[in-house]
Amino acid sequence: MTDEKILRDNVEKFVNDIRIFDDVNECIAELSSVCEEKVILRLGSDLSYLISILDDFNQVQYIYFSEPFKCKSSVKVRGVFNDNIQLFDQLQKDINAWKNHHVYLILCYVDFRRMETTIQDVQNHAVRFMWSQMLLETLLQMPSSSNNTNKDLLEEARRLYANNERFLAVIEEFEREYQADDAIKWYTRESFLYQLINKALRTRDICLIFKFRYLIRHTCKQLKDQ
Repeated sequence: MTDEKILRDNVEKFVNDIRIFDDVNECIAELSSVCEEKVILRLGSDLSYLISILDDFNQVQYIYFSEPFKCKSSVKVRGVFNDNIQLFDQLQKDINAWKNHHVYLILCYVDFRRMETTIQDVQNHAVRFMWSQMLLETLLQMPSSSNNTNKDLLEEARRLYANNERFLAVIEEFEREYQADDAIKWYTRESFLYQLINKALRTRDICLIFKFRYLIRHTCKQLKDQ
């Protein structure tokens, strides 16, 4: 019996449900469907880029990593536990605080950012958002942050185009003038947004797509209202 199997068998004694995923999109979609329950996650180090995404999920209480990671941490991260005995002890302490709640334990290990596949070339800009119906629905259903802004998008754009004065000027314009009702206009404009969104969709880079979550939401709403 593997250490992982022993851990699951022990945790099952005091956790209401355990879900195991090797697909990031499915894992995030599952989180979006959970409302009242308390969720704790164990992630592999390759998935540390999900920390910024998981911070927006109020139902996610704690995150445990199986290996050291380099990304910025969060108050939700309990630590790195490569020893299952230590992890079990910490899980038991944390879960005991929620005796009156339904508790999920979610295990997710595989990093799907490396799956760089090409999507079908399409003419309609809106269809570009549909490369994964599951991911799109997840973005639309995710809880909104108290700071419903394009901060992540702007930081990423400035980092990538630090030496491009023309694009930096457009980024400044976007920050000053962008309104939710202008989402389609900004996406279809030949600018940094068009290039970055198409790159994210082409490579199925969930981390980059997440940084455009508000623009994608606004675009979908505009398309629906038309």
